[in-house]
Amino acid sequence: MSIPELYDHFRTFPEVCIDSRQAVAGSVFFAIKGPSFDGNAFAGEALDKGCSLAVVEDASKEGDPQYMVVPDALKALQQLARHHRQTLDIPILAITGSNGKTTTKELAHAMLSRALNVVSTQGNLNNHIGLPLTLLRVTGQTDLAVVEMGANHRYEIQALCSMAMPTHGLITNIGRAHIEGFGSFGNVVRAKSELYEWLAANGGTIFRNAENQILAAIPTAGARVIEYSVTGNMFSEIGAHPYFEALWRTGGQDIHLTSHLFGSYNAENVAAAISMAMHFGVPPGEIREALAVYKPLNHRSQIIDTEKNRVVMDAYNANPSSMIPAISDFVESEHPKKVVILGDMFELGAEAPGAHREVVEFVNNTPGLEAIFIGKEFLRATEGLAVHRYADLDAAMDFLQSHPIHDALVLLKGSRGMSLERLLPLL
Repeated sequence: MSIPELYDHFRTFPEVCIDSRQAVAGSVFFAIKGPSFDGNAFAGEALDKGCSLAVVEDASKEGDPQYMVVPDALKALQQLARHHRQTLDIPILAITGSNGKTTTKELAHAMLSRALNVVSTQGNLNNHIGLPLTLLRVTGQTDLAVVEMGANHRYEIQALCSMAMPTHGLITNIGRAHIEGFGSFGNVVRAKSELYEWLAANGGTIFRNAENQILAAIPTAGARVIEYSVTGNMFSEIGAHPYFEALWRTGGQDIHLTSHLFGSYNAENVAAAISMAMHFGVPPGEIREALAVYKPLNHRSQIIDTEKNRVVMDAYNANPSSMIPAISDFVESEHPKKVVILGDMFELGAEAPGAHREVVEFVNNTPGLEAIFIGKEFLRATEGLAVHRYADLDAAMDFLQSHPIHDALVLLKGSRGMSLERLLPLL
């Protein structure tokens, strides 16, 4: 069975899955391999649950009509998604960046859905597996697809673009993230620029923050560039008390924006989403309402009121470009008792020691702020300082159990691998 033949089957059974536990009747199962699992071992289970076809690498299944044997199941999934994309005559909006891409994608989806039938990346399924799954959810009733693209090595964005073939794109920003994989900040810039390169080569449209000098320096010849300026021509006032709010200038009037997003640093994410929504014809009133009712999930810019404290949960991701702005906004919040609980920032390579020292110095130079540092990098960065410092989460949990925090505003910020959300029951 060839990819065109597989696509004919997909048109009859237009659902795919890569987890036999989530198999639904009629779906096509792809036996993806990972570091600790082999989907080929679960293909039979998927068929028992009603899958119409299992795409596997197991040569012993050759000739069985229930199976399609391929050299690489993941590559087959990607080829199917690309083939499907080539049949679609709709805009594909790609979003990447070092910080804020998931929040921006979620905001864009919320706003665009007010006027269009939108399919977007679910959660942060933004890699070489998640992207094809998103594309294969697009149907003939879809007006627009919003796809998030993540990367920690060069040429990954390029590969994702060749699959999704975006017509529109946005880079939220470029910061010091995933340095370990990219090797240098210069390579981070080159990697994120791959989205602009695709759009420039294919006559696409770029949404660009005119205030971001790094983005402004990336060549865009061949693309249409739609610029927006966060403080220059979009927002006349920005606040966070504690939620982001702003006066949005549009059409000769000021519209008061409210949200459930913690921190004024979300202004860039909101401005980007507004720029895209306006381009696709969403009325300003609908944009305002979409922002007002949107509630962040997955430990991103969330405010959680517990029986003991008010917790700012921003522990899904962290790097030097996001950590200090988050702390800065937190410091501006009105509360008599403020505590920051900071976990290590991952994937920084050789920059890790300096980046963690920078955060420690910032916190120590901020009056009226209690701090707890968690992780091996922060342990090294705080050596010799009279601060609460713990090598791992379990040690920090022991401390919080014996020294509970009450009546405080608490910021939880760290890389996803630190699992800081485990502290929430103690707060």
